[in-house]
Amino acid sequence: MRITPPDISEEISQAMARCEQSGLSGAVIEKGNNMAKSLSGNTGRQKTSTTPDTRVKDNDVVADMLNATKVTTYYDKEFWLTLPDGSIVHLASNTRLIYPEKFSDGSRDVYLEGEAYFIVAKSEACRFTVHTAAATTTVYGTEFNVSAPAGADSCEVVLVKGSVGVATPHGETCMLRPGEGAEINGRDITVSDVDITPYEAWNTGRIDFSSWPLGKIMAVIGKWYGMKVTFSDEEYSHVEISGSFNRYDSLAPTIESIEVITGLRITASSGIITVSK
Repeated sequence: MRITPPDISEEISQAMARCEQSGLSGAVIEKGNNMAKSLSGNTGRQKTSTTPDTRVKDNDVVADMLNATKVTTYYDKEFWLTLPDGSIVHLASNTRLIYPEKFSDGSRDVYLEGEAYFIVAKSEACRFTVHTAAATTTVYGTEFNVSAPAGADSCEVVLVKGSVGVATPHGETCMLRPGEGAEINGRDITVSDVDITPYEAWNTGRIDFSSWPLGKIMAVIGKWYGMKVTFSDEEYSHVEISGSFNRYDSLAPTIESIEVITGLRITASSGIITVSK
């Protein structure tokens, strides 16, 4: 196989370092049924299920991966991972990725429960497939985000660069272009245009912006901290501001900065950020 590892930008390298330095990096790595290593953040709690969902179409793939490497992040941690082919995966909190210690000659298969951003090593002959309970996503080298919560019958795929094919266990398929997202529910695949900024910013951990509408900025911040954003008046979402934010800062000073700049009131409670007069 000829596989070209992805180019890792300085921005991504810095994101990896900031994640580790901030104390937000934490996962458990298991080999088969035996835990091999517990990484930083081991005081966190795990909520993911213990085995892949049996509804995945290719049961042979799942059987192989049950004896492979499992990486599980804690409910409040994330983790950067390099796969055997050089692909980079950024795992969100409460997420599990299962992959073989060595990929086969014809395919590279991984199983995902939760959410992850993939930067895939390129190969014209060896596909890379992300299996979830609701769908499979197949590529040959690209960047994309997959969200497939454990136990859910739905899946979301957002393409940032390149092209991907999405398929349901029932045989429905579609191809995505950069800036498109697919929502999969059962047999249905719904494709729509998506602002990829929150996904890129979640991956890099930083945004630098000039004259951005507040709605776009809050969408990034909401994804960073896993919170829903609401505006008491839609007019406030169009207020334009400039600046930069670091995901690895705590939420409170980020909110305070926006309040000072805009003169608006921003509160965060019970998983909801509210922007009001």
